[in-house]
Amino acid sequence: MNTKRMKLQDIQVSKCTSHVHVPFAASWSQDNVIAMATDMGVYLMEMTPSPFNKSPNLDIRRYVVFPSDTNPTFDSGIDVNDLMRVLSEEELYQVVQDVTLAPHIKGSRYSPSVKHAGWSPIRITHNLRSLLTVLTDSGGLDIYSLSCSKWKHLISVSNQWHKICKSEWDKNPKKLNQSELLKLLKERTYKVKITAFAWGEVHHENVIWCPLFVGTMDGMILMWKISQQPTNITIDLISLVASDLGHITALNCPLVSHDGQAQYLLFCAALDGRIQTHVVGLTDKNESAAFVGQSYVTWSEQDKIEVPGGGLISSICQNRVILAVAKGPNLLLVMNSFQGSVVSNYVVNTNDLCITGVSFTSPDSLLISTTEGSVYNVAVRLDYNEFIQTDVTVVETSFQYENYRCNGFALSNSKAFICMLFSVQGNYDHLQLREYSQAVWCSFKDMDEAMNLISSHLGSLYDIWDILELLRMKTSFLL
Repeated sequence: MNTKRMKLQDIQVSKCTSHVHVPFAASWSQDNVIAMATDMGVYLMEMTPSPFNKSPNLDIRRYVVFPSDTNPTFDSGIDVNDLMRVLSEEELYQVVQDVTLAPHIKGSRYSPSVKHAGWSPIRITHNLRSLLTVLTDSGGLDIYSLSCSKWKHLISVSNQWHKICKSEWDKNPKKLNQSELLKLLKERTYKVKITAFAWGEVHHENVIWCPLFVGTMDGMILMWKISQQPTNITIDLISLVASDLGHITALNCPLVSHDGQAQYLLFCAALDGRIQTHVVGLTDKNESAAFVGQSYVTWSEQDKIEVPGGGLISSICQNRVILAVAKGPNLLLVMNSFQGSVVSNYVVNTNDLCITGVSFTSPDSLLISTTEGSVYNVAVRLDYNEFIQTDVTVVETSFQYENYRCNGFALSNSKAFICMLFSVQGNYDHLQLREYSQAVWCSFKDMDEAMNLISSHLGSLYDIWDILELLRMKTSFLL
């Protein structure tokens, strides 16, 4: 790797009593709230900068949102207890081993934990907030909003999907033997269970709405229309398509323009390692959308490397879409046309255990973090044959956490701050510790760069509040 170094300077540490238990655990909203996925729930830190603050510290207000205990696969319309009495030993073992099929037969109460947390985009910030979207390992998908300093549960997408599925079930199915019933149980529960989500862009023609793409355990891809008002939201299922991917683990959906028509390229990653691209076209004067039929194979190799939620991101650069995929210790880069076809791909090996965080810092440059806490900057370019070339630099960091695991990071909107998450490794989590996790706040820009960005900025100061806050903190250190 290249020896040229960038630098992260740690400036503050926030401690958390819960484990950050999944990779890609951090997400920074457009209205400046950081979500941390922990084993207790979603730990939230709202940035509340004040120009009157004379302390060289960030102003942070903290919250916790506990995940819903909703378990959509609990109700499959099949009496699992009766079914288990007639199953063979091998079939019974399948049911016991798969918590999706029968979560209620476990010896202790099954409490869902947060699998992935993310944010909806916003464009109007004075009366609308980003929507916190929480996916649990049980398949529950819920949407929350901050109102009057409290987090309000707005709607359960998974409950809406369960109602739709349940309405299609035959109330009086024909006589089935135990093997057929077990097959039916799998079909219903795998279809009901939501395993991935991704937000599209905000559209505001006659109404303000945003598409929410959802993947299920059986490979179904759903598109919901989320219309947002200051106090509530409405949700409608507007399109769906069945894929052959099976268990979907991650989604990403950049908005592009092809032949003057806006459309989404929906990237879908499966548990077996494959990645597909589906084209989603906007309809009705951009007031709705639908799958238009085209799909492309983005990555055909069944490498069995799971892409977690948050590990599939994209950027638009020079009439191309760069798809960055975290696959274990490797970063897969795929260059796509606006039609959805693959132009070229390239693999970067970090030589570490696993990539736990990835984010674009510019259209052709991204940061990645690994389990060991290493941070790399990857610059991407195309040569004259349209093959991907990369320049990888090691980012210098001043923090060392030998007994901690890095589980991702989040970048502020103007890339002035980076918040890195560390949690105690499994070898040490049996100890009686007060704080199992730490959020390490680092500056990503120096004073000169920050001053240049401020002097050249022509928009709202809200868009560069993080740069102003960084300057305030650095000058406070000098006083």
